[in-house]
Amino acid sequence: MDNKDPQSQIRNSKLHLAFEQKTRKPITLSADFSRAVVICGKRGSGKSYTLGVIAEELAKQDRFLIILVDPMGVFWSMGLSTELRSRGAEGQRRGELKESRSSAPPPLRTSAQFPVNILVPGDPAERYSPRALARMKELGVQINRITLNPAALSAQAWCELFDLSMSQPLGICLYRAVRNCQRKHGGTGTGEQEGGGAGEQESGGAKGTSPPHLRPSAQFSIKDLMKEVETDGQAADTTRE
Repeated sequence: MDNKDPQSQIRNSKLHLAFEQKTRKPITLSADFSRAVVICGKRGSGKSYTLGVIAEELAKQDRFLIILVDPMGVFWSMGLSTELRSRGAEGQRRGELKESRSSAPPPLRTSAQFPVNILVPGDPAERYSPRALARMKELGVQINRITLNPAALSAQAWCELFDLSMSQPLGICLYRAVRNCQRKHGGTGTGEQEGGGAGEQESGGAKGTSPPHLRPSAQFSIKDLMKEVETDGQAADTTRE
C-alpha cells in the first residue's frame, strides 16, 4: 500500500487510510457508526502512523471531537503542518526533545494542521523539559494540566478508590476525614446525599435549595485530608499512620 491521496475517490462518510498498490482501490473505514478497532503489528510496522491517519481523517470531518489517550506522547505533532513535521521530526527526536519523556513522532501524511490541546496529569514541567515546553508553545500546541478537586469525590468514593471497607478501621478513618473536610469547607461532594445530623437534614430539605448532589463541591486539598486523619482522636495510632 501507499498513501498517495486522490481526494476525488474518497467519500465524506469514509475515512481514507491508503490505496492498494496493485488495484489502486482506496482502503477506507466507515465513520457512520461506532466501532472498536485493534491495530496490530510488529515494532516499526506503522501502528502509530495508522492511528495518526485515522485521527486526522476524523478531524477533517469537522463533526468529531478527537480525544487521544497518548501514553507515548507522539500525537501532539498533529498541531503542526506536514512541512514542519517532515523537516523537524527527526531533529526534534534527537535534539530539542531528547530531554523530554516524550519523543517526536514520525511525520504524518496530510498537509492539514489541527488544533491540539494536550491535557497533562499534574504539572507539565514534571513531564516535559523546559525546552520542550517552550518549543510546543512556539508551535502553537496548547498544554493544560489536569487536576482533581479532592472534594469532588464523596467520602464513600474515597474509600472505594483505595479499596477500603467502611466497616474497617482504615475505611472508617478516611470516611470520617472526608466528611469532616466537607463540613468545614462546605459542600457535600459529588453524588453523596447527606444523612448526618438534624441540621444537615434540614439544610438538605430547605425550600429553594438545590439537592445535595447538585450543589458545588467543597474546596479542600489532600493536605487537609491528611491533617484530619493525623488529628483524628477516635482512630488508633496504627490507623493514622
